[in-house]
Amino acid sequence: MSQLSHAQLVHQVANGSNSAALEALFYLKERQHLQDGSLNGSQLVGARLQHARLATAQLEAVNLSRANLTHAYLGSSNLKKADLQQACLQHANMRDAKLRQANLQACDLSYAHLASADMWCVNLQGACLHQANLWGANLKAANLRDADLTGANMTHIQVDQDTILPDGRRWSSDVDWTIFTNDKK
Repeated sequence: MSQLSHAQLVHQVANGSNSAALEALFYLKERQHLQDGSLNGSQLVGARLQHARLATAQLEAVNLSRANLTHAYLGSSNLKKADLQQACLQHANMRDAKLRQANLQACDLSYAHLASADMWCVNLQGACLHQANLWGANLKAANLRDADLTGANMTHIQVDQDTILPDGRRWSSDVDWTIFTNDKK
């Protein structure tokens, strides 16, 4: 696989089995293509990237809708304007990730680590953030309508009057986040 072109490796990431996609990522990383921006805007719809190592990757405006990124490591990655609709990011580590204006509608972020993530103006409508760690995340202007925040750590999050809460209201200083984070059983 090391002799494949950049385009062939990206195709393998998008369409290969999990092991083939991870191998292609290895060669892209070896060639510095994960950090040089050459993957920006890539079409990786439905990619199987469980346990992928994408720390500090430049993935601006990438389309990862319906991708399986379970247990992926995306720490400090640039996912600005990325499409992650209906992606599975269970247990993903996205600490310090740049997700500004990303679309995470109906995304499964159960148990995801999103501490200090920049999620300004992100669409999290209908997303599952069950037990997610959002400590210190920037959720200013974020859309959390119908999001499941049960058990989520919302400590030190940054929000503003443009943040839409799970019940459809806009954030205000009197919001008690426990009505969204406490187990409703």
